[in-house]
Amino acid sequence: MKVLMLAKRFPKFHRSSGFETGFAEKFLSGEKCHTCRLNERGYFKTGDVVSVRQWSGVPYRSRQVVLRDGVGITVYPVEIMHSCCEGQHSVTVRVGGAIVDAVRFIYNDGLSLEDFIDWFFPHWRITPVRYWRGSVISFNGRRYDIA
Repeated sequence: MKVLMLAKRFPKFHRSSGFETGFAEKFLSGEKCHTCRLNERGYFKTGDVVSVRQWSGVPYRSRQVVLRDGVGITVYPVEIMHSCCEGQHSVTVRVGGAIVDAVRFIYNDGLSLEDFIDWFFPHWRITPVRYWRGSVISFNGRRYDIA
């Protein structure tokens, strides 16, 4: 069974660095419906069954806490574009080639808009338009490619 780790705390580059993400609680309650990963080599595939876990403390230096075993996943390609003009943020999300509701997508990822932008586009203040490509890994079989 493959292991999929959820972050316990925001990473060092994030404006909320050190604070807890709440991903475990959101995943267990069903509020966090998916996670986004680079998945460049296609490690995660639709139909895989994963063990969703979180580090108990410092990543790679603490034990893994199993949140749920036997979670079937669905994997879709995702492209996220962020732009900022005069303090106004715009996020466009394309899953499986179709544009989806960015607000709903961000909520399903378990983040606020500000936290999402800082997570995926940590240098947005330097480069106002950025792209991120990877995979969205759905925990509940949600079909993001269908409007």
